[in-house]
Amino acid sequence: MASELDGYTILGDVQRPHGVDGTLKIKPVTFDLKRHESLDRVFFYSPDTKKFTKVHLKSGQTRQNIWFLNFNEIPDLTAAEKFRQNLLVIPESERPKLEVGEYYFTDFIGVAARNSQGDTIGSIEKVMDYPSTDVFHLKIRGKEILVPWIEDCVLEINLAQGYVQFDFDFLGNTYPDFNFGL
Repeated sequence: MASELDGYTILGDVQRPHGVDGTLKIKPVTFDLKRHESLDRVFFYSPDTKKFTKVHLKSGQTRQNIWFLNFNEIPDLTAAEKFRQNLLVIPESERPKLEVGEYYFTDFIGVAARNSQGDTIGSIEKVMDYPSTDVFHLKIRGKEILVPWIEDCVLEINLAQGYVQFDFDFLGNTYPDFNFGL
């Protein structure tokens, strides 16, 4: 699944400008709410124009799990308006290294979904952070299936081989009429 964002990691969604000094209100999509403190140069990606804009972080703060960031290239409200609904991204090469057993959600996009017998029956569309647990969004025979990222459901993660193996028996009551076999 090729995309303009291949090679980039999304750090946040630009919500709207905040104030008149060019501050942008950004909803982070990272677990590290202090991640912005180590950033210098980042990019805004516009889903509408499919273009990237390089900017340099001037200052920022976190309030109630939202980033309020200022950039050298965005001096005022008028300039900030142009970045409404953009994504804040960095090149994948600049992502912090993870410990064994830790993953970036974007690394799962397009990975094969296997059943407990090892058969590939679909693919992972995305992984989302929900209040109770992280959830895999799978596409299986044209249907979206939500699978909680819990021990009872996730049998094996092997990104090097390009698959995640799930125990779909756990989901029997959730999807009673769906056959998770081939």
